Amino acid sequence: MQRKFSISQQVRVKTSEGTYREPPNDVKGATGKIAEQCIADWLEKSEIVPMEEPRSYYVEISENHTVLIGEDWLEPV
Repeated sequence: MQRKFSISQQVRVKTSEGTYREPPNDVKGATGKIAEQCIADWLEKSEIVPMEEPRSYYVEISENHTVLIGEDWLEPV
């Protein structure tokens, strides 16, 4: 399954309307970029963990703050 967002793509975290892997309140409305997905990609390819639907992404909000967020909580900037 193709990912909806690409590495380093700028995204905004929605403040509502998501259903899966809700982000913490302190990042709702924030912008960030899609971080490397190495662990998630490895787990899916190894079939240890089934591919999730909707997908989740690691989003780098700041240099020291990365959050795992469901795809339906994100929108392109």
